Amino acid sequence: MRRRIPTIMIIDDTLENLRVLEEMLKEAGYGVLAFPRGDLALRAVAKARPDLILLDIMMPGMDGFEVCRVLKSGEDTKHIPVLFISALGSTEDKVKALSLGGVDYVTKPFQYEEVMARVRTHVELQRQRKELAAAYEKLKVLEAQREKLTQMIVHDIRSLLTSIVGNLELAKMYSLSDEALKSVDRAFVSSKLLTEMTSSMLDVSRMEEEELPLRFTEVDIGSVTKGVLEDLGGLKGSRSVRVSVPDTDLKVKCDSQIIRRVIQNLLINAVKFTDKEIGSIFIALTASRDKIRVSIEDNGHGIPSESLDRVFDKFFQVSSIEKGQKYSTGLGLTFCKLAVEAHGGTIGVESEIGKGSTFWFELPRLPSTSPSMQH
Repeated sequence: MRRRIPTIMIIDDTLENLRVLEEMLKEAGYGVLAFPRGDLALRAVAKARPDLILLDIMMPGMDGFEVCRVLKSGEDTKHIPVLFISALGSTEDKVKALSLGGVDYVTKPFQYEEVMARVRTHVELQRQRKELAAAYEKLKVLEAQREKLTQMIVHDIRSLLTSIVGNLELAKMYSLSDEALKSVDRAFVSSKLLTEMTSSMLDVSRMEEEELPLRFTEVDIGSVTKGVLEDLGGLKGSRSVRVSVPDTDLKVKCDSQIIRRVIQNLLINAVKFTDKEIGSIFIALTASRDKIRVSIEDNGHGIPSESLDRVFDKFFQVSSIEKGQKYSTGLGLTFCKLAVEAHGGTIGVESEIGKGSTFWFELPRLPSTSPSMQH
């Protein structure tokens, strides 16, 4: 494919300089646009985007500094490289030109070889920048298509899993042998976990794109937490799961289903990474004047300190010390972070290897009307 001829704009009020530079550049194979005034050049830039601008400073009316300032303030022109060519040779002038967005500075009287070397360099850099920008835009389109396809597949998988979970619940109602019932329970637990994983994948994408509507209502966070515990059922195995809910008003304004899933994700994470027999999980709800905190503490293996800052990152997984087990699926905690922050809250984790982890989140507390409220 034939390569496009680069275009260079020259802005200089000295006609002899315009003529010399124009001849130099045309002989080198460049397209040239020449203007004796900055205002005329700016009108032309609005229609034709040059690959490089050679700009004089001392001009009547609008000087080169002002022309550069206008170029760099425009969304469509800020990426056009500006090479200053001026008789002003002080360090102060050069620094000012570069601080305004100029990419280079040549002093007059200029040398042919120097100007052409700098022109070639900046034209090539601009060509590479444009190619990189085009490749990035193409990549974004492909990524959006991949994301859409993934969401369609995951949505279909979740529908199938929901059907499987429903049928397993029905199967548990029949008279089954102890061994068969254990198998059904294991399949039920695994299917529930897979359903949560697929839901997290879909909702993380929707929340990132701000396409997941939140339905805010007044909710008692203590009641939501107790409801999650009731649904935990066989997932907890023989682990000890305790909860502390203060005898006070714990109302927040939130999407109850979303916050329920946050608590559920954090609790399932704690279950997954504690021992089936001696695992211990403690859920504590506390209230301050303007916040309500939910914390879930476990006695699992803990998270390495170097991974704590990244544990909520999308697709980031932390390997535990034993058996290379992954601490989270890489999306559940991301969903929790996005969900809590969408409610104006904060989320965090403290952990120590060999002692366990405490995941917590805080939500803004609604003003209480209860006379027994502690302040």
